[in-house]
Amino acid sequence: MKEGSLRWWAQTLGAALLVAWTVTSFIVRPFRIPTESMEDTLKVGDRALVLPAAYGLRLPGGRRRWPSAAPQAGDLLVFEFPTDDKEEVHCTGRQAGRLWLKRVLGVPGDVVALKDGVFSLNGAPVSEPFAKRTALAPCAKPPVTLPPEEYQRVWEARRLDIEVGDGVRDHFGPVKVPAGAVFALGDNRDGSCDSRFWGPVWDRYVAGKAVFVYWPPSRIGFIR
Repeated sequence: MKEGSLRWWAQTLGAALLVAWTVTSFIVRPFRIPTESMEDTLKVGDRALVLPAAYGLRLPGGRRRWPSAAPQAGDLLVFEFPTDDKEEVHCTGRQAGRLWLKRVLGVPGDVVALKDGVFSLNGAPVSEPFAKRTALAPCAKPPVTLPPEEYQRVWEARRLDIEVGDGVRDHFGPVKVPAGAVFALGDNRDGSCDSRFWGPVWDRYVAGKAVFVYWPPSRIGFIR
C-alpha cells in the first residue's frame, strides 16, 4: 500500500474515532440495563439512550461541570458508583468505576426516609406510581440504632449497610441530602441496592440522564 493511501486511511480512522468519542461523550451514549432493580420501568436487557451532557459537561477529572445543571426529582440518573476505593465492597462485590442507573428522589436539602417501606419526603408520604413492591410485608427493623447525627455521618460515609444492616431497605433515615449530592433509589424497591444502603450520589460521579429505550422494539419509547 502506498504511503498516501496509508495516510488517508489513518486520517479517516482518526476522524471516525474522534466523531465516535464526541458523540458518546457529549451527545448520546447507550446503556444496557443489567439487573431487575428498575423494574417495571426498565427491564433486564433494555437498552436506553443516555444524555451525557444533561447536567453540563464534565471537565477533566470529573470534579466540575460547565454549564452547571442539577438533577431533579424523578430523573433517571446514570452514574459511576460513588466511591474511589477500588476495594470497597457493596451489593456483594466491588463497584468502583461501574455505571449504575437509579431514580432521583431527593435533592440537596431534602429530608428523606422510609418507614415500613413507605417513602417520605420532608416529612410527608409521597405517591410513587412507578415503585414496585414484591414482598408481602416490610422486612425486619435493623437490630442496630444510631443517634441521628451519627446515622447521617455513617450514611454519607457509605457504611450504613455495614454498620446497620439490610433492614434499612424498609426502615431508613431520616437523613438530609447534602449539598452536591442526590438520593437515588431503584423502582423495584425490594430488589434494588441503592442510596438506602451506600449513601448519596455525589455530583462528580454523575454520568448522564437516561431518556429513551431504543431496544427491544416492543419497548421503544421515552422513559417516565
